[in-house]
Amino acid sequence: MPRSSTPAGTGFSTAEERVAMVKKRVPFLLEDELGKRGAHYVRNTIPMTPFATADGRLVTGQNPYSTKAVTAKIIETLHHL
Repeated sequence: MPRSSTPAGTGFSTAEERVAMVKKRVPFLLEDELGKRGAHYVRNTIPMTPFATADGRLVTGQNPYSTKAVTAKIIETLHHL
């Protein structure tokens, strides 16, 4: 599958920001801001559940519950180098 010039990534979703009640304490909502800038943001449909993604060598996790999923993606990515 060809890679786009903008790598796919994930991070706290807007729904998770609202659940965590941090909307007023952060300068922007990550999912919304990445969308405005044309980034390819991917997320799990269920908030606060593990989710990780890899695009080339870039590995990102959606939330603190994603630690094991990120570790698995890193190992998988290293095996493909």
